[in-house]
Amino acid sequence: MFMSLREKKIIWKRYTVTGSDKIYKEYRKLNNKLTNLRRTARAVYENQLLDLGPKKFYSYIRQQITFKVSTPNILRNSNGQSVTRSKDIAEVFAEHFSNVFERKPLEELPALDPNLRATEVMEDIMFTESKVQAAIKEMNIDSSPGPDEIPVHVLKNCGIDSYLASVMQKSYDKGVLPYLWKTALVTPVYKKGNKLDPANYRPISLTSVVCKVMEKIIVKHMRQFLNKQQTIGTENDHEPLFAIVLRVLLDASHTSA
Repeated sequence: MFMSLREKKIIWKRYTVTGSDKIYKEYRKLNNKLTNLRRTARAVYENQLLDLGPKKFYSYIRQQITFKVSTPNILRNSNGQSVTRSKDIAEVFAEHFSNVFERKPLEELPALDPNLRATEVMEDIMFTESKVQAAIKEMNIDSSPGPDEIPVHVLKNCGIDSYLASVMQKSYDKGVLPYLWKTALVTPVYKKGNKLDPANYRPISLTSVVCKVMEKIIVKHMRQFLNKQQTIGTENDHEPLFAIVLRVLLDASHTSA
């Protein structure tokens, strides 16, 4: 590898002097070879991470995190006063975001046909390695990590699908989620206008990508069941599943009341 790197530098210098297309093609060929070697070495290392212990594993995860939270150094609070301490700036954003947050009334949820009723009971969800792999494959590699600081890149390349499936199954069976899966990092993102005004920022919530994988598996299982039982209806095909399920639960509670 090191000899090839030296050779690459030498060939590049020759190309800058001569401008020869032949030498440039030689350089590109060697560069592609080195790129493939680096990728192979990285894949081998990532597959060995779990055997190296948790310290090495989480150290590597932290190195892969590229998302950096950028917040202003100064902000104006609701009284028009400038604040500079990080804690005060966070409180200004928290106050503003909580004030502009709107809960949609239940009346706006999609209405379901009362004649559509399930004839079967939904089976328990089984979290298998293949389901975890499929869900991870759908994840965007550029998605930012949540409070657990585990990026999508690690899930896609470290071969921990079976371990994740086991954790998810135990979590589902016991009805308990890890604390970091239930929390989110609320980050202000600048839109436009005066940067001192918190109204010119929008909040984004960064949640655990591992939990998102689990959610994908659950949503797919529930949607398949509801479609099979024809309890959704064609007019609800594009509605968020959580809204549909909430409406089903509300209808069921009103019926039993």
